Amino acid sequence: MVKVGTWTPKLSLGLRGSLFQEKYANFYGAQVNVTSQTFIPKWKEKVVKLPDGREVLHYSGMDYQALVAIADALNFSAKVIPTASFEEATAKVEEGISSFVAVGYSIIPGRLERYDFTRAFDTYKTSFAMPNPKPQSSWYSLVYPLSYEVWLSIGAALAGTSLVLSLPSPGRPHPLNPFLTPQMTHYAEGNQWPGLCSIAQDLYKILLGQDLVQRFVRNLSTRLMISCWLAFSLIIGAAYRSNLTTYLTVPKEPPKIETIQELVGSVDRVLIPSYGKDWINFFLNSESEIYRKLGEIMHTGSTIEEDLSKLEHNHASIESHLLLNYIIAKDFTDAAGRRKLYVGKSYLLTTFSAWPIPHDAPYKQQLDKCLLAFTEVRGEG
Repeated sequence: MVKVGTWTPKLSLGLRGSLFQEKYANFYGAQVNVTSQTFIPKWKEKVVKLPDGREVLHYSGMDYQALVAIADALNFSAKVIPTASFEEATAKVEEGISSFVAVGYSIIPGRLERYDFTRAFDTYKTSFAMPNPKPQSSWYSLVYPLSYEVWLSIGAALAGTSLVLSLPSPGRPHPLNPFLTPQMTHYAEGNQWPGLCSIAQDLYKILLGQDLVQRFVRNLSTRLMISCWLAFSLIIGAAYRSNLTTYLTVPKEPPKIETIQELVGSVDRVLIPSYGKDWINFFLNSESEIYRKLGEIMHTGSTIEEDLSKLEHNHASIESHLLLNYIIAKDFTDAAGRRKLYVGKSYLLTTFSAWPIPHDAPYKQQLDKCLLAFTEVRGEG
């Protein structure tokens, strides 16, 4: 039997309603205690001064609007109990003082041991923020126009050409010692036979376009080699000067850490807000080696704003990518739009989020039904 009804010969069967009605489908205007904490863009608190001089808290954000809609649907008035931290907000739920926390929490195993969750209706994309890499010295701009491979090739070409030009070739005896074998180098000037270092210096001058030493080239092969070196110097010089102008105008930024693999391999310390103990245990007990390594270098801090303000070189801070971008844009960006911190491109982890509620809460089904509507609307949008 699931419904109650009456039957009369005149009106036949008439159903009046369910036999077992949902108790929490209507709270009949009761006051329901909830807790929350500022978490942009989910929940935001702002002190507003009224005309009579009183100051009141004004709430806004996605989850606050969801709370207002659910309170209207289930016919209750929500009273937000002030709390100092996320830990205190969930502690009120565990103690039975608060009916639920009206801001989404990531669903991870450690938290399920202390309290339950509503149905998942959103996701959190966890990312990390770090200080921008220190700019390299200005003299690096003289190196960047050409790749390291090109610089090595130039050095090898300079050494090889110098060595070939210093090799002996048949000719008249050495003027300083007639008893020597009648040989001389391909590259000479009068009666002078320059050494390898002098030849390399002359070729280097030609490469820089600073000098062209007028030495006597004795055979066609040597003349061809000098001509090739002149052409090589012209091409390299033109490419270098054009790229140098670009790098001096727009300096090259040092490489940034963007992935979790780079983070674990390069960072000494990773900070997470004070409510992050569950996250540390979650990563330490993970089956993934990279997550276990991340858990080993993670440490709890204070608030995300304070953690970001204290970040040092080779340190990082973990939080939702939306909140990180918001705080960096608000507090760590100058008037010219330059940011002191940056957010990594890849996400560390993506988790489902829901509202914390007590275990076996009898009103969970009603909250889930209302939150499902938000999920469906988001999916259609």
